[in-house]
Amino acid sequence: MSGLSKQFVPVNFSTGQLLDEDTLNQMNNNAVYLRDQAVDGKYTADWGGVWDTNIKLMCGRIYIPQGSPRVVYGTVAFTSLFSPGAQPVITTSILAQGAKYEHSVYGIGQYFPDHRGFQFKIKIGKAYSNSTVFSEPVYLMWQAMGF
Repeated sequence: MSGLSKQFVPVNFSTGQLLDEDTLNQMNNNAVYLRDQAVDGKYTADWGGVWDTNIKLMCGRIYIPQGSPRVVYGTVAFTSLFSPGAQPVITTSILAQGAKYEHSVYGIGQYFPDHRGFQFKIKIGKAYSNSTVFSEPVYLMWQAMGF
């Protein structure tokens, strides 16, 4: 942060109102605040479209408790963060101490995730095929980037 302002303060004008130094300073602080809050990045769609404005990020983690069955399914909903028609890029990783786990993500009722969210599957890896339950707590860490 640039240190000018830590919050956005609306500025309104009445017809014929003269601008004063405080109002102009607040407008500048608001512009700096908005720039500081913006995501700086690029989103490239598979059809060639590139967005460098209105980029949105969402992330989280999903807790899978010890003792869960060997295959766990779930859904992550994005609510209304991403624009209709967007296909956010999803990146994931597993946080676990011991056994190896396999995981995958896909769209809700379709191949690609879209503005609605994604579904996931986490399972105990083939090397540990004798295990019938998760022997430890596991976290699925995820990030979604879109427009």
